Amino acid sequence: PKAEESKNFEIGARTTRREFFGSVAAYYTTFENRIESYSGVIGGATETFYQSVGGVKSYGVELTGAYKPAFFDEKLYFNGNLTYNHSTFEDDVPGFANTVSYTGCASATILCLSGKTLPDSPEWVISAGATWEPTDWIVANISAKYQSDRYSNFVNKEEASDYTVTTFYVDFGRGDGEGPLGFLKARVNVDNVFDVDT
Repeated sequence: PKAEESKNFEIGARTTRREFFGSVAAYYTTFENRIESYSGVIGGATETFYQSVGGVKSYGVELTGAYKPAFFDEKLYFNGNLTYNHSTFEDDVPGFANTVSYTGCASATILCLSGKTLPDSPEWVISAGATWEPTDWIVANISAKYQSDRYSNFVNKEEASDYTVTTFYVDFGRGDGEGPLGFLKARVNVDNVFDVDT
């Protein structure tokens, strides 16, 4: 395939205050000869291939920020991120193995992708967290991430549902010989705190 090319446009703003940091950015990106992977069953095994899918257009906005309020004596602070992304195919392309039954095109050799959403491209991703530092040798954090539903294939016939996953960790010690734990540094992680199936 031809080399993938893109044009990227972005504009944004940010601010840094004593207790607050925040930024916002909007972007618009176009691709020519976008290279995407797809899978097919060959000889009873799944193989991954790469092919140009022609033009792709993406646009979106991202907001991120952190807040460390003075009334918590700078021991508790919060962060968050919100991303909106819209990515679509611009062209119809030659068909792949095992996809002709999904095309809906007049020709079985053409895969109708124009206007369809890129696979594994959720429109919304939102994350937020809180961090607590009661001493200079203990740090605890809890974070949650939401991802909206998204398609799992090029032709948008299969969909993966949205989900929220929460994680938690506590760090003990600084590892530099200072504090009550000296050179000891340890972390306790709990991933997927609420045992969400995704």
